Amino acid sequence: MIDHLVNNSKSALISAIEIHNKPLFAYRYELVSILLINSWELLFKAYLLKNHPEIKVIKDDGTTKPFEECLESVKSRIGIQFFATAENISRIYEFRCNCIHFYQEDIDVLLYSLASKSVEFYSDFILKYFGIDLADETNLILLPIGFRKPISPLIYLSNKASTDNTSPAITEFIKSIITSTNVLIDNNIDDSILVEYKLSLINENRISNADIKAAISKENTNSSIQIATVLPQKFKFKRR
Repeated sequence: MIDHLVNNSKSALISAIEIHNKPLFAYRYELVSILLINSWELLFKAYLLKNHPEIKVIKDDGTTKPFEECLESVKSRIGIQFFATAENISRIYEFRCNCIHFYQEDIDVLLYSLASKSVEFYSDFILKYFGIDLADETNLILLPIGFRKPISPLIYLSNKASTDNTSPAITEFIKSIITSTNVLIDNNIDDSILVEYKLSLINENRISNADIKAAISKENTNSSIQIATVLPQKFKFKRR
């Protein structure tokens, strides 16, 4: 049974990736979120059956443990090192259950970032607990090619937060992402539920090619972004 669950879980994940990478697909993130949650649910049940037989995955009436209960069971057994993964999955599950409320606005930037990170978390999880290297099995390289350059989800969130006409559903979704981020910060977890964009400081004269250049100026009145506070392993930015 465990092998069957794992194989079906992998199939659901690969299907999610294949659908996501189709050039023209109108129902993309709705199906991707359904398949990702299904993939995680099957993998969670396989993990619990394999490592925690004391937990009743299959009930007496023949039904199985619901997704949210599986997620909490795995989270409670693995502990803090699973927190980032759990928060990522929870946000995807939130979208899956409420996607009809998100139709008014385009939040593909957030959904791509959540889904891509979830695939990364899945790959780490199945390697650690089942010894399966998906990168070796599938030979997939997730590098999106399109007609527009990718945008940072942090820039997207910042722009949405400052817009008055953002719908209530999107506002609540953004708040839940921020809440998840704060959960990780409060637990001193240096990871993100979104795809990360790294920032490094280097002498401007040494940069030969870059999509974005940011110069440091002593005159903060002329800057569009100001570093307000520098904390260990994270920055707080103030937009002007």
